[in-house]
Amino acid sequence: MLKRLRLRNIGPAPAMDLEFGDRLNLITGDNGLGKSFLLDIAWWAMTRKWPAEINPRLTSGRKALPQPAGKG
Repeated sequence: MLKRLRLRNIGPAPAMDLEFGDRLNLITGDNGLGKSFLLDIAWWAMTRKWPAEINPRLTSGRKALPQPAGKG
């Protein structure tokens, strides 16, 4: 089970810490804030494969690359 995601210089923010609860977790927010990105990162953390590697027809789920410090 995934309990925590800690991201640095990747994605929509320079630093992001996300701790999951024991049962149900809801991720909400406006369009473009990175909800699908968090799911892609969680998938990679558990499988070490990006979603688009498994299904190339996906329009998201491609490899996320680190950015220089402060450029999240």
